[in-house]
Amino acid sequence: MLAALLITLDLLVVAHRGASAVAPENTMAAFRAAGTAGADMYELDVRQTKDGQLVVVHDSTLARTTNVERLYPDRAPWRVSDFTLAEIKQLDAGSWFGAGFTGQRVPTVREAIAASSDGPGLVLEVKNPTTAMDTPLTQLLNELPSDTIVLSYDWAFLRRLQTHAQRATLGPVSLARLPAVAAFADLVVVRHDSITPAFVKRAHKLGLKVISTTVDRPAIMRRMLASGVDGMLTNRPRVARNVADMKPEFEELRNVIGDMLGR
Repeated sequence: MLAALLITLDLLVVAHRGASAVAPENTMAAFRAAGTAGADMYELDVRQTKDGQLVVVHDSTLARTTNVERLYPDRAPWRVSDFTLAEIKQLDAGSWFGAGFTGQRVPTVREAIAASSDGPGLVLEVKNPTTAMDTPLTQLLNELPSDTIVLSYDWAFLRRLQTHAQRATLGPVSLARLPAVAAFADLVVVRHDSITPAFVKRAHKLGLKVISTTVDRPAIMRRMLASGVDGMLTNRPRVARNVADMKPEFEELRNVIGDMLGR
């Protein structure tokens, strides 16, 4: 279970769209690099194609991260939802990042899952979920280990999702809203600049884990450690892993901060 993983590890390092600082985001190359870099989990973005298939793409369109404009010049604005899986599989999802990644394809969610079977765990961020996605997503999630995390800005979607996976809200959460979130979620994923030791302590009292997003600078990573977060989303999992391995040095600092705040 996720709780056991968090107890075993000093910090949950979640590679944002894979190791996207060193490989094209949301590709198999980025996911492999995340494992090599010591990530505990990698996050991927889920969207639905025109023919109802689940693929791994962050943006609502394919323009930024593929060569769709060259292959389909008359299909603007190149929305993922306007293309079939077969059409999307023709696209090059790597050369925009670097010539060495030419030929990388947009993976399906099932392909990404298969690649992670003996590697990092999965965090699935569902982009703009519709009720049409509920059934295939529920079936998919319930085939996965229970420590899989499903993440979304759409909290209504998380509430209605019937799954044993861990639910995580994405987006701003005030201290006052934490009890309402704890009624249906297991984790909160929030911006690092909104995280304080008091926020983390309150979340923990309510049974919520806290993951910060998205942290690439070591100084901010160290501040997150001192605040007591359970994990960090990062484009640089190797850097985060190195910082996380120094966590014992920050335990005393966190205690000092708590004493200063009278908590």
